[in-house]
Amino acid sequence: WTSENALAADLWDLIHSNAKLISESVPVVKTSVNRSGVLKSSSAWDRPSLLKARKNKEKAWASFESSPTSSNLNIALSQQGIFERKQQQAMILYENKAAAKIKTNPKAFYSYMNSKRKIRAAISCLSTADGEIINSAK
Repeated sequence: WTSENALAADLWDLIHSNAKLISESVPVVKTSVNRSGVLKSSSAWDRPSLLKARKNKEKAWASFESSPTSSNLNIALSQQGIFERKQQQAMILYENKAAAKIKTNPKAFYSYMNSKRKIRAAISCLSTADGEIINSAK
């Protein structure tokens, strides 16, 4: 038993040291999360003005959630609309730039097009055990 335990301990130390060496050589990736801990995803067309509009939208919705009044709702919906318009404009600008650079950088263009080609299934309505369909967002 002692020789097998010693061999297992030596192998474990070797595996542990190799794993530590590998983990030290892996580059650190900076990630950011929002206040609820959800990972923020960035898109290729993110610009400072779009990020600012997203931040304003999130602040407006947080303000509405803390005190749900009609004025806060109107402000949040307004900020939501502003963000969606800016996002659409940024996406169109990015697509136009990618299409213009198709001769010099076709890989970026086709990777973007392939990502848009994928079909993503929508979430269907939920139903209770009784068979009643739930339409509520909560």
